[in-house]
Amino acid sequence: MLDKDKPWVLVVDDNDMNLHSMKRALSHLNINIETVKSGESALKSIINQHFFLILMDVQMPGMNGFETVSYIRGNENYKNIPIIYVTAISKEDKYVEEGYNQGAIDYLFKPVNPHILSCKVKIFLELHNKKEELVQLNSKLAESEKDLMESNANKDKFFSIISHDLKCPFNGILGATEMLVSYYDELSSEEAKEMIQVVRESSTKAYELLEGLLEWAQTQTGRMEYIFENIDLYEQSTKTIELLKTNAQNKNIFLKNEVKENTLVFADKRATETVLRNLITNAIKFTKPDGIIKVETEKRDSEIAISVSDSGIGMSDKDKNKLFKIEVHHTTVGTNNEAGTGVGLILCKELVEKHGGKIWVESELGVGSKFIFTLPINKNTQF
Repeated sequence: MLDKDKPWVLVVDDNDMNLHSMKRALSHLNINIETVKSGESALKSIINQHFFLILMDVQMPGMNGFETVSYIRGNENYKNIPIIYVTAISKEDKYVEEGYNQGAIDYLFKPVNPHILSCKVKIFLELHNKKEELVQLNSKLAESEKDLMESNANKDKFFSIISHDLKCPFNGILGATEMLVSYYDELSSEEAKEMIQVVRESSTKAYELLEGLLEWAQTQTGRMEYIFENIDLYEQSTKTIELLKTNAQNKNIFLKNEVKENTLVFADKRATETVLRNLITNAIKFTKPDGIIKVETEKRDSEIAISVSDSGIGMSDKDKNKLFKIEVHHTTVGTNNEAGTGVGLILCKELVEKHGGKIWVESELGVGSKFIFTLPINKNTQF
C-alpha cells in the first residue's frame, strides 16, 4: 500500500526495461518511486509532487534529458532538486561536462550497477531526511523564540505595573510618617491614630504584594522545590480555613469545608496550600458580610476538581477574561475596600499547571464566583 508520507524519487527513462530494473534496485529503500517515460511527463510530475531526487535519462524522444534539466533549473520552485543522469551516452568529457553545466550533480552510466545506484540514492535519502529534521528543528526554534519574546514582553509589562503598585503603598507610608515627624506635636491623638492606620494599611498591602511576587519568582527561576506525595485535601482545606478564620469572622462570613476526609491527590503540599489560601482569601475579600464560602471537591476520572465558591459580588465576562493572564493587570477592590495585588491568581495558575492541572472560574455578576482547579489523583497522572 502506498504511503504518501514517504520521500519520493522520480525516475525518467523512455525504456520500460530500464525503468523496471531501477525501480527494482531501489525497492528495499523506504521511499516512493514514480516513473515517467519523457521529459515532458517529468515536468508535469514535479508540479504535482515534491521529489528529493530525480534520476534522468539523457537520450529520449522529444525533450531530451539535458533540455528537461535546463527547464527544471530555470524554475525557482524546482531548481534545487538534486538530479543524477543515468545514461548510455558517450563517457567523453565533453558530454559529461555538458551534463554538469546543465545542472546535474552526478552521472551513472548504463548498464547501471544496481548496488551503486542503491548506494547513491540512499545517500541522497539520508541528506533529505537530515534536511527535513533541520527544517522542523528551525521551525520549533522559531516558534520557541516567538513564545520567549512574547513571554518576556508580558513579564516586562507585568513588572512595570507591579513596580508602580509597589510605589503606591510606600508613598502612603512615606507621606504619613513625614506628617508624624513634622507635625507630631500639633496633631491630635485622633489625627495621629489616622496616620498610623495609613502606615499599617500601606505596609500590609506592600507586604502582601512582595510576598506574592517572591512566591511567583520562585516558580519562574526553578528554585521552588516540589515534593509530590499523596496528600489529604480535607486536612489541607481544614488547615487553610483555620488560618483564615479570623479574616472571615471580621466580616461575619461563614467558611464551610465540604471536602470529605481521605480525599487524596498526588501533589506538592506547599503549592496546594498556597493555591487554597489565595482562592479563599480572594473569596473573603469579595464576599459581603454575612455571606458564605464553600470548599468542595469532585472526582473526575484521574483527577480531583477542587472548588472555592462564594456568595460575593461576582464578575462580568469581560473581567473573567482578564484573570490568570500575566500580560493583563487586573485588581478589584473588595467589599470592605480591601486592596488586591494582582499576583495571586497568576501564582495559582503557575502552581496548578506544574501539577498538570487546570484552573478556571465560573461567575455571575451579583451572584458570586466559583474558582475550580484540578490535581492528579496518583503519580501516573501527574505531568
